[in-house]
Amino acid sequence: MEKKIVINLEKIAKYIKKNLMNLYILLFFIIITLLMTYPLVFNINSSFPAAGDTYEYAWDFWYIKQALLQGASPFFSNYIFYPNGVSLAFHDTTMFNSLLSIPLQLIFNLTTVYNLLFLFSFILSGFGAYLLVFYLTKNKKASIISGLLFAFFPYHFAHITHLSLLTIGWIPLFILYFIKIFEEASMKNAIFSSIFLTLTALSHWYYLVFLVFFAMIFLVYNFFHKKNYILNRKSIKNLILMFLLFGILISPFIIPLLQDNEFQSENTLDSSIAHSADLAAFFVPSETHSIFGKYVNSFYNSINSYDGKLYGIIEESTVFLGYLTLILAFYTLTIKNKKHIRFWLLGSLIFLILSLGPVLHFNGLIKIPVEGLGLDKVVQKIEPNINMDALEMLKHNIGIPLPYIVINFIPFFNVIRNPSRFVVMLMISLTVIVGFACDDIFNKTKHKKIFNRYGLKNVLFLIFCLVIVFEFLSIPLPTSSVKIPSFYSTIAKDKEDYAIIEIPLCHDVSSSYTPKIRLFQYYQTVHNKKLLCGAISRYPEKSFDFIRENPFIYSLSDPETVYVTSVPIDFLKQNKLKYIIIHKNYLKENEIVNLNNLLRNSLQLQYQDNEMIVYRVY
Repeated sequence: MEKKIVINLEKIAKYIKKNLMNLYILLFFIIITLLMTYPLVFNINSSFPAAGDTYEYAWDFWYIKQALLQGASPFFSNYIFYPNGVSLAFHDTTMFNSLLSIPLQLIFNLTTVYNLLFLFSFILSGFGAYLLVFYLTKNKKASIISGLLFAFFPYHFAHITHLSLLTIGWIPLFILYFIKIFEEASMKNAIFSSIFLTLTALSHWYYLVFLVFFAMIFLVYNFFHKKNYILNRKSIKNLILMFLLFGILISPFIIPLLQDNEFQSENTLDSSIAHSADLAAFFVPSETHSIFGKYVNSFYNSINSYDGKLYGIIEESTVFLGYLTLILAFYTLTIKNKKHIRFWLLGSLIFLILSLGPVLHFNGLIKIPVEGLGLDKVVQKIEPNINMDALEMLKHNIGIPLPYIVINFIPFFNVIRNPSRFVVMLMISLTVIVGFACDDIFNKTKHKKIFNRYGLKNVLFLIFCLVIVFEFLSIPLPTSSVKIPSFYSTIAKDKEDYAIIEIPLCHDVSSSYTPKIRLFQYYQTVHNKKLLCGAISRYPEKSFDFIRENPFIYSLSDPETVYVTSVPIDFLKQNKLKYIIIHKNYLKENEIVNLNNLLRNSLQLQYQDNEMIVYRVY
């Protein structure tokens, strides 16, 4: 009896020690995240990281809380695109973050909530990668190096306005428990892997597709190398359990997508060509780098241009992996026993090729001059909505095709219009490879000293950490503080249900996809009144019908001409359009004059300052 008690106490002590160390490592990733995102922690209650899409995600938090607390669907909103409303089924709400934000919004303001989840994305990425690599290598120092790589590689900083894309921390946790299904054959691993797969999908749908690719590569690879490893009764049973549980967990979120028939399809082929990784960019530091950023700007502009026109965007072409990452990855080729590394090397190669997109880019789009082949007509038959610039290029050139071009036409997989984002899967594969490289290096140097005093292993660990921090350093992190006009606080006190017209007013996707529209949408989180316009990720075809079908409303979206001569008061009253707000900072002087000439004789001037003019309809 005493012996049993002693054994149990030893197990408890061992468990506490193990988890205490994990808590210390988690604390390490919290501290390093605060340093790598400086000065955000000092403005956590008042400033957002960068701007643009950040306001859209903050609005998502607010709206989903509103919808669920009111018993409404979070997949539809008439707070924007009033009065018809708009489907949010295909909108990038990053549902995991939005749902987690709800209890936090009861304690903190919206800015603080957003920043906490922003910081959490870095912390989770580092700690998740640490846990994965530690399971594979059993080397804490090597695993910390891997965690640093995955948490802070430039992709993370290039997308600081895209919270959904930042939330990559569930990926290594899914991979960890997916591997455990075959290593340990325990039911709990199937349960955890299904949960982490669900959380990955609810962070961003792209990452679900990426993990499906990973699972397929893993199963096929092991089918040919270790057939019994995957084709045994327990593993198959737990794999089926994992997918069944995932189906149950994800169904409330995926059914609205399947039921939605209003989604407007996009030009995925030319988009995927424009947003592919450039092979040269893997070796060029990010534009966000604290020191080198200003020197590489011209490179990133050049690889995203064709005939002087910008067709790609820098954030999507930022795929720098780090020189230390590449050096350590190549070091693994010298390791004699590569048994544990081969799969990850294969994965790295596959995800590298996929990230390059449909055609090869190396220091820009590689073009082979051709004339008279009629490629533009062939491609236009395959994808009728392809843009005119792409067709013009195809009249005179042909690109070097890559395997991704096939994926572009496979249902489910073709939702990816930004192949460069496969760099996330490339990086998690390299993260594991680097973990094995560091494990080998640290084991070879654990008994060696430098200057007869310092352990070489510890010195190398410190050097690796400092090199990673330097290679990926992107401070000061750009922040933006939003000053909300006082007029919105005034109408927030008005409990009447009505809508307001914000000018500039969008009338199509291109005019909607601008920072000012997102900012107006963010103001809604204060005033709670409905808007005629909005910014979302995917637009149903009828989103702008109300604006386009009403001559007066449509004329407000083009203040350069304002072709109507009178204000339809009854129409505005009937649709509960109570205020028209003119934002002077976003309009030309003649546009402001045109709007005032139209409105001032029919409507009452309610409010005016240096930034805005407000007319009241009723």
